[in-house]
Amino acid sequence: SGDLHVNQHATWGMSEEITLAQKKCDLADLLCELCADLDDVERIILRAEGPAIVLGDPVLLEVLFRNLLDNAVKYASSGSDISIVLKPEIDGYSVLFENEPGSAGMPDPARVFEKYYRAPRAQEEIGSGLGLYIVRGLVDLMGGSIEYMPTTRHIRFKVWIPC
Repeated sequence: SGDLHVNQHATWGMSEEITLAQKKCDLADLLCELCADLDDVERIILRAEGPAIVLGDPVLLEVLFRNLLDNAVKYASSGSDISIVLKPEIDGYSVLFENEPGSAGMPDPARVFEKYYRAPRAQEEIGSGLGLYIVRGLVDLMGGSIEYMPTTRHIRFKVWIPC
């Protein structure tokens, strides 16, 4: 069938086992579909030339990217653009999500991936503080990496997914 099922335990404190249903996924197609589903699609600047094929779990990749995209839309300054750039890297692909901070301000770099962490001014928005914690767990489970790379003017998250 071409599918590879790998049983691994998430490293983020969940007791149940997550099964990775690994199959060939095109990250460019996945990102295009996620962006097209948004109400604010006109705010998204997507640079994703395909194909960008990885061996991954399409459901978990969608959860991971949707979470980062939803956060960017929710916490960006009103009406500002959100940039997503997919590009090839050594042995994988990186996806950079970038937005201007809105009223919630910049997340604390030391705490941004902590369970239940929310920036003090983010309390005005609905949220649990679990999104980026889950994203980091999924990225780790898939053998990838995620970095929070803020600049003076932008919130930036870079995800690397292995081929």
